Amino acid sequence: MQPAPMLAAICAKAHAGQALYFNELRFLAQTSQRDEVQQIARRIRHQYAQASILTYAEHAGQPLLAPRSHAHACTSLAAALELIAWLRLNLPERACDCFSVADVIALHEQTRLPTETILRHLYDAGQIFLRSDDEATLRLALCNSAAYPDQQHPMAALWLRVLREAQQMGMIASAAVLLGADVAEATYLHWLQRIRIIQDYSQRTVGNGFLSVVYVLQMAQTCLSDTDLYRIALTRLYLNAIPHHQLRGYGAHSVPPAHVVRAAQAGIDDLGELGRRRAALQVALQPYGYRLQQRDLYYQPVSGPSEAAACWAMAVHVPPAQYRIASGQPIYHPVPDMLN
Repeated sequence: MQPAPMLAAICAKAHAGQALYFNELRFLAQTSQRDEVQQIARRIRHQYAQASILTYAEHAGQPLLAPRSHAHACTSLAAALELIAWLRLNLPERACDCFSVADVIALHEQTRLPTETILRHLYDAGQIFLRSDDEATLRLALCNSAAYPDQQHPMAALWLRVLREAQQMGMIASAAVLLGADVAEATYLHWLQRIRIIQDYSQRTVGNGFLSVVYVLQMAQTCLSDTDLYRIALTRLYLNAIPHHQLRGYGAHSVPPAHVVRAAQAGIDDLGELGRRRAALQVALQPYGYRLQQRDLYYQPVSGPSEAAACWAMAVHVPPAQYRIASGQPIYHPVPDMLN
């Protein structure tokens, strides 16, 4: 098939919601007709989200003494469960997503317990959402993500196994990819392939897959290159069964609003937690015809902070009476005035 007809056929296939083959993804990565690919990615985005809206998440309170990934909570399973119990009592909107894939891997390395056992305990305690956007661990997994040779690349295999096991037991999981010039194209494409394998497996076996793909900006990254934007479009086409694509890190980076708009045009529909930069971004997006919409854990729009807090708190599905603090003296003490 000639390049132009093949590109048209692949784009039509993606737009119709059909899964692309890996060789078709590689063809798109090498084509010079990138504008057409990005247009198709934009149309796929519009199937899941309104064209002019970028969603964001905002917890009711920002914990000052109980960060999302507490170092002590990753030393033992008992400490991890104590953190969830403390959050349930003091910051219930944080209890449902306080641990990430990197935290589960750290617990596995500390306790030598199977990752599935750790996930089961966390899920039973109230953790229903598993994040996978830790840059340091993601970079380690991504750097050895060649297709299939898991024996040679244990970190990539472990990272992806945790995500697969989480989905099998009913957790809501997000996939993650790392942007940046130092991520080779072949590495990026192979990582997408492995995410797709898990997505397809979960949809066949339990009927659901990833709720979102998170694009992680590197710590020193302050802009999105043309390569980054095109990779966002490629990901939207290849992982078109994953409804939401999030650009994480805007609140912690100095990415210009114009780059956020270009990312939205390439397939982004969510910005994660924005923090204090939300108001300024809201104003900056208006000339481009975009506006921000707050959403809950399940990417459903909410009307304001009170409704959002209720949604996040309701996500904790285990009654406190069923929870037993593992040690005699809790390591996390209630701090009533710690909310903003």
